[in-house]
Amino acid sequence: MTTNLFSPKCLFLLVLATAATSMAATKISYEDIPKHLGVFATYVEHRGITVTTADGKTHKGRRLQFTSDHLTIYRDKFQEDLPKSDVMRIEISQSGRFFHHVVENAQMVKEFAELSGDEFMDPIGEVILLPPALAYTAATTPFFLAADGIAFLIPPKIYDIVH
Repeated sequence: MTTNLFSPKCLFLLVLATAATSMAATKISYEDIPKHLGVFATYVEHRGITVTTADGKTHKGRRLQFTSDHLTIYRDKFQEDLPKSDVMRIEISQSGRFFHHVVENAQMVKEFAELSGDEFMDPIGEVILLPPALAYTAATTPFFLAADGIAFLIPPKIYDIVH
């Protein structure tokens, strides 16, 4: 069965998919960040973050901290401080928001397995604790990945910083 690309359902889905690209950026001053993103000295974590500076460079990371005179963007084990006068644009997307749960659950299973080699945990403890940890990880991973797939479709929040 073929579908007509100009059917009302297809056109509606096309309009929804392209509506996100037409959203304008919110213009704020650096001092207004606490009103929109959280108080100074707090973190925005587990998001796709892109900061554009005055020289046109983009700085990407997964965590962002705001202070009154600069912001710090974190990527893996690397951090970069950007003075507030250089920040021109901040984009915060929801992509990858839930994936860290999958990683944390897998690390939990690994820690249980490492404990089983210790004197602390005997084979009976391994038999009791390891299967529920594996089951929890296996059961929740598809839901976290599906939530990340949906979050990927949410358009990023864009803030143009006015100096």
